[in-house]
Amino acid sequence: MRGLILFSVGVHLLPLMQMTHLSRPRNISRIELTMKQISSPFQRQIPKPRPRFKPLVDPDEQIVAGALGERHTPMKPLQYAMPAPIDPDRLMGKNQIPRIPVVEDTDVAEWQDEPEVSSGSVPSVAERRVMTEGVYTDLIQKKIEALKQYPKRAQRRNDQGVVKIVFTIGNNGEIVSARIIKSSGSRILDRAAMDAVKKASPFASPPNGSIIIQLPIKFELL
Repeated sequence: MRGLILFSVGVHLLPLMQMTHLSRPRNISRIELTMKQISSPFQRQIPKPRPRFKPLVDPDEQIVAGALGERHTPMKPLQYAMPAPIDPDRLMGKNQIPRIPVVEDTDVAEWQDEPEVSSGSVPSVAERRVMTEGVYTDLIQKKIEALKQYPKRAQRRNDQGVVKIVFTIGNNGEIVSARIIKSSGSRILDRAAMDAVKKASPFASPPNGSIIIQLPIKFELL
């Protein structure tokens, strides 16, 4: 009997327990949503074209222009008349060009050249007085430089230098004596300088008798 009572009590308690279990509050899961501001995509702004305004035309002017267009007639080309040719004799009239008289041939005196002076003539005393020793020395040096020759052998060896020569010129322009007082350091150039002095002789007669001249003769490669 007791067992039946316990069984019945258990049968009644089981649905109550299930109901209490269902009636318990459950943990509610929450989902949080946040609103984000999404920027709109970049749009290129194209400037709008400026409005073109049509020129205002007075309606009266349009009517006049239309009337003129209807009455337009092509223009005829202008014709010019060519002037008649002018006679030059008519313009000149009686004013004629005078004639130039013809002059007969006349006797003309022939030109006579002055007699040439020979190169071997002796200069006058006045010419000798005008020429100084400095001018005479310059003439001697120019003549020697004109006859100077640079030996090819010395050029190949790059020989350069200055040769100083002293020489005496007699009354007749001939060289009496000559010697080297300073060598260039090259025997070839020393010999070439002495040869130039000998080739230039004879010179013009000195202005005041025999003279001793000292000249530098330079050999330089350009």
